Amino acid sequence: MVPTLEIAIENATEDAHVFHVAVETGDGLGQWASREIPPETREVVEREPDAKYDSVVIHGIVDDQTTRGEILDIDGTDRTEICPRMVFRYNTESGPAILQSSDIRC
Repeated sequence: MVPTLEIAIENATEDAHVFHVAVETGDGLGQWASREIPPETREVVEREPDAKYDSVVIHGIVDDQTTRGEILDIDGTDRTEICPRMVFRYNTESGPAILQSSDIRC
């Protein structure tokens, strides 16, 4: 099971935007969290995936644009030893993106 999953929501624009994020596991899509993020601001939300999983996918929506990102394994590391940190970043030049910054030093 994945420990608490940190998702940093980062608004790299000059305007406030409403971000929607949800975590999907083999058990299905979890509850959506919505936050209005001020310009040039980063806020962290924490989610706890429900049960054992084959994969964890983060879904994000901002300004009617969607993105998704899957948590990738770190070679040779037991998934329970990974502290997954995801970044849901939005800027108007490249659109929304979900990036992984996992750490094995929990």
